[in-house]
Amino acid sequence: MPDQSRAGRLEGAVAEADLDLLLVADLTNVKYLSGFGGSNGACLIGPGVRTFLTDFRYTERAAEEVDGFQIEIVEGEWLAGLAGMLSGRVG
Repeated sequence: MPDQSRAGRLEGAVAEADLDLLLVADLTNVKYLSGFGGSNGACLIGPGVRTFLTDFRYTERAAEEVDGFQIEIVEGEWLAGLAGMLSGRVG
């Protein structure tokens, strides 16, 4: 039975579109997908991939609010750290 959660439906749509990954960075959409209500987070979604990304300030909050995602903490400056994490996953 397919996962009918919001993230599950998006994961299926990403697979159907033959994409490797989709980065969701708009905070309204991040909250919709993951439940996270903080001011810095992103979701990385693809076939078999559901990763929630945030910075060190939100480690505990992400653990409490985010369900169904692997949580990873981006080190250093947000955009540079995010780019570094993504560079090893796509290409």
